[in-house]
Amino acid sequence: MVRDAIRVHLTHEPTKQSRSRLKRLRDLRHPQFRLMVGAIRVFYDVVGKDVVIMAIMSKEKTIQWLKEHGVT
Repeated sequence: MVRDAIRVHLTHEPTKQSRSRLKRLRDLRHPQFRLMVGAIRVFYDVVGKDVVIMAIMSKEKTIQWLKEHGVT
């Protein structure tokens, strides 16, 4: 399910935001975006034409991970 969502949403328009699934993260330089797939979160950056996935984790772990690894 996560692999399919990555293929569908991040292959063609990884920066196109939606109301619920794709979101640009405010106040952070890295990661730049979050993709929601059910209870799973995919954090990624877009560098030129490349999508760099930084982390895939459950929703419960995201706040702590962003505190430790997010760059403002």
